[in-house]
Amino acid sequence: MTTGDARASQNIDLRLYSRLIDLDNAMFSSSAYIGCNGSTNAPYVEISTHELNGNIMETAVFLRNTANKNGIMHHYSIQNYRLLKYTHRARVTLGTRSTQPKDTYCYYDNVTFSMQTRFN
Repeated sequence: MTTGDARASQNIDLRLYSRLIDLDNAMFSSSAYIGCNGSTNAPYVEISTHELNGNIMETAVFLRNTANKNGIMHHYSIQNYRLLKYTHRARVTLGTRSTQPKDTYCYYDNVTFSMQTRFN
């Protein structure tokens, strides 16, 4: 069995939100639509958070499938996830793991990352 993994990442600078984050009042939400052409594909969206010096703040979180489907596109999301104090950067990684890498593909659409004040 052969496997094929593919991924792409984008770093998001959160320093504009440092006051909100350092006061422990920050949360984020993220969502994406993902569609793949085969059942052997395992697509994912991973979000990791980092300190200013690059150290990982906590274990990465993955968006969950919400069971909402639009054609071949499935909706994945995570809502109101608390950011730890002193987080300065988030990395969003889009990826897929496939056991049949030949002629397989995945589509990613409408990927969002938003910050909000934590609810008390």
